[in-house]
Amino acid sequence: MQAGILSLLQSGEGLLPLDPSLGGALKALVQKTNLIHIFEKGGPIMWPLLVASILALGTVVERVFFLMREKMKRDPKAMEAFFAAVERGDSEEAIRISKGTKFFVVRALGYAMAHKETSLASALLYAQAQELKRFQRGIPVLDTVITLAPLLGLLGTVTGMMGSFSLIGGELSAPGAITGGIAEALIATAFGLGIAITALLPFNFLNARTDEARHELESASTQLELRAVSMVLAGNGRHVQPVQNGEDARTVSPQMALQTREGGGPARGDEERPDGELRRKRLEIRRMIAELQTELEDGQEAYAAKRERSAKE
Repeated sequence: MQAGILSLLQSGEGLLPLDPSLGGALKALVQKTNLIHIFEKGGPIMWPLLVASILALGTVVERVFFLMREKMKRDPKAMEAFFAAVERGDSEEAIRISKGTKFFVVRALGYAMAHKETSLASALLYAQAQELKRFQRGIPVLDTVITLAPLLGLLGTVTGMMGSFSLIGGELSAPGAITGGIAEALIATAFGLGIAITALLPFNFLNARTDEARHELESASTQLELRAVSMVLAGNGRHVQPVQNGEDARTVSPQMALQTREGGGPARGDEERPDGELRRKRLEIRRMIAELQTELEDGQEAYAAKRERSAKE
């Protein structure tokens, strides 16, 4: 540069080397842009964004391994053996099968059978809640990251623009500092939105798996209630008489059915005995069976429809 200036002064002709950027152009040419450099230019808000992204990544990895383990623990044969034991009235065998398997559905049903003397419905609800709690673990973390990351990016935008405008109002000879503040604002916003969008995909996936587990537990619980009611009726020695000639179905004992087939009708003592309470109980049991059958059919249809939508997706 000095030789060029000396030649220009001596001859009056030549080129004068100048660098208006004061070395900025050479620095941009030599310096390579990488992720670390972008992170440093993003400002202090990048550190909370980094923590949020690591937290979301760890949660997703842990949940994926959890779902893989639960898939490996599925045991349809254990469920069939469990329901077969329930139909036989062997509660001890059903509980033993549930304790010997790691399938979450059979485990929940076994807990309900172990506490059926207290309340079968309440035991089923409690067991379902405990199993679903395992599937829902980690989902609130992803929900928080999805909400927090864009807000942190917006905060970085505000702080970066504040720095840029403060330089514009005071020192106009620092264009690099002004553009640096704008770059800080844009980088923080981009990282925040990227983290939220990336975490949204596993969040929806985990919610879908949780809903599938809920439907599976509800369907199995309805089957258990139906078979438990049938087992109680069989233990009382009654069966449901089919509907004939538009009459309502009646629950009768085997002795009454035998007397009807022989043409004699019920015994005189049974005719004279007040049976209003028995009739009310029979109607209540038939209503419960009808409601359980309806819930079972609705649950199976909803589960089948959801499986078809998942297969198409």
